[in-house]
Parts: sequence; structure tokens; C-alpha cells
Amino acid sequence: MSVDLEKIKTRYRRLLAMSGDVNSPHEAAIAARRAASLMRKYDLDEAVCADGLPEDAWTVDDLVGTFAELRQKRTPQWITSLVIRVARLHGCEVRRQWCEEAQAYRLQWLGTVADALAAEMCLDYLIQQVNQLAKTYQAGGQRTRMEMTDFRTGATAEISRTIDQIIKEQETAHAANTGDPGELMVVSKRQAIRARFDVRYGTRRGRAVGDGYATGEAAAKGVGVRRSVHGSGGPAGYLH
Repeated sequence: MSVDLEKIKTRYRRLLAMSGDVNSPHEAAIAARRAASLMRKYDLDEAVCADGLPEDAWTVDDLVGTFAELRQKRTPQWITSLVIRVARLHGCEVRRQWCEEAQAYRLQWLGTVADALAAEMCLDYLIQQVNQLAKTYQAGGQRTRMEMTDFRTGATAEISRTIDQIIKEQETAHAANTGDPGELMVVSKRQAIRARFDVRYGTRRGRAVGDGYATGEAAAKGVGVRRSVHGSGGPAGYLH
């Protein structure tokens, strides 16, 4: 089945916009989940209508490694925390590879082309949300570079807890074989990807953080209605 990348980009942006106005990174994570779910349903329904394909009409052969546009010599830890989680939210995994030509690391999304593209767009969206909130924090007074880093780390921790809970719900439903077929398929894809590409993550010891971290967490809880989320916000794996 051919993939129209521009059509996917347009669709994902539209679905994300349909998720409503976002007042915080936490709500951004919820919006990202809704957009991902709607996109899966939209794509699958379209495939069924056009080709009579079943909902799980992907195969291991559809799993590829797609390089992202993001290239950095050193990826900030707060972005690394988002990268792995966003990949999994969209039924992907991710790894980082050194590019000799650019003399920088680049991300490689592992999954179907459509899932990889949606994951990259979601990552850009969430980074933008965190940076926008950081600008508001910075406008409140003179901030050191470390305070700004701590703020972004705290805000990202709030997003991470939300996405971790979503992933946990997906895996629980998959183990019980209950729930939305699209969500179950996400877990099946992640399992197939890990087996095919031998994906492994190491661990990174977190550094001590200052007052900016707590402020970032508080700010990320946002304004307005938010879903109650419980779970660990422990350190994420790092890419290597």
C-alpha cells in the first residue's frame, strides 16, 4: 500500500488541532494520544474502504528505519525522555546513530513509515509546547541557564508520567486481549520492532535539579480540566 507522506502530515496536524486548545504540556500529551488514536482509526478505516484490508493489515516487512530531521551533537536529556516515549506511543521504537557527513547524531524511528512520521511530528509538537511554557517562565524574572534546563526537565517529567501511564494501559489491554484494536496493534508493533531490530536501551543516572524543576512540574500540570494520572516518573532510558 503506497504512503502519501504529505497527506499523513496534513491529517495528523488536523487531528491534533481537533484535540482542542492546549494549556500545558500535560494536556499536550493527552492531545497527542488522541491524535495518534484518531490517525490510526482514520488510516485503517480508509484502508478497509479502499482495499478491503483488515485492521491489522501490516506485516513485519512494513517495519523500516526512517531517519528524522532532528540532528544534534548532543541531545538534551529532557528531549531524550520524550523521544523514547513518543516513539512507543505511536507504535515505534527509536535509536540514535552518528552521521559522519553531518558530524552529528540523528534519530532513526523504527516502525511503519506512517507511524514514524506521526511520531516525529508529535515530538516536534511536544518540544514546542515545553519551549513555549519555558518562555513564560523566563519572562517572570532573570533565569540562569541551569534554571531553564531544570524547568524544561520538570515540565517533561509531567508529560512523561502521562505517556508512561498511556503505554501501561496499552500493554495491560494487550495482555488481556481487550480494548481498542488500534491500541492493541500498537503493542504488537512494538514487540515486532524489538525482535526485528534488537532494540535495547541503557540507563542514565539523573543529575540533581534545583527549584526550576519543581516549578516546571507545577506549570506542566496546567490550567483547566486534566485527567488524573498516577504512576512513576522515573528516569528514562537513553539512546545509544
